Amino acid sequence: MRNIKLGKHDLRKIASEIADTFPNETIDTYCTADIKPTGILYKRYYNSNNNTSNYLKRKHEETMNTTSEDNLLFTNVEIESDEFVRGNSNIQLNDLLPHWRLGMKIRQSYINSNVDLNLILDKYEAYSRSDGYQLINDDFKSLFSDVNFEHKFLEVLPN
Repeated sequence: MRNIKLGKHDLRKIASEIADTFPNETIDTYCTADIKPTGILYKRYYNSNNNTSNYLKRKHEETMNTTSEDNLLFTNVEIESDEFVRGNSNIQLNDLLPHWRLGMKIRQSYINSNVDLNLILDKYEAYSRSDGYQLINDDFKSLFSDVNFEHKFLEVLPN
């Protein structure tokens, strides 16, 4: 990623172009004209140049380069299924789901070790599919299979 320096006037101009392109948007949503700018565009720019972002990138690179010792925690079937899922995110959901389920422990371990959602979505592109919500639902069911949510829901409802 290139390090591009933008000033508040540059950010304001980009925000103006966004507002021109999307009539329902306002410039101030993306970048205010204040002495210290705020807004979605400014925050995204600031965070991309922040040291925290660099730390997360290093952490991502470290987790992408797992050693064989790390793989001892998982079976060969789990590892192969996880690799299959990451390499075949475009196949039909019915063909993907069996592998998705077998690789759950590896995916859960990776998700638990990462703070940045973008890193997770980069590694597991299938989450970003139009039917990715079904994969999230499948993960949820797997993680909380022992919880009766209907019973919990009824507990919190007023009589």
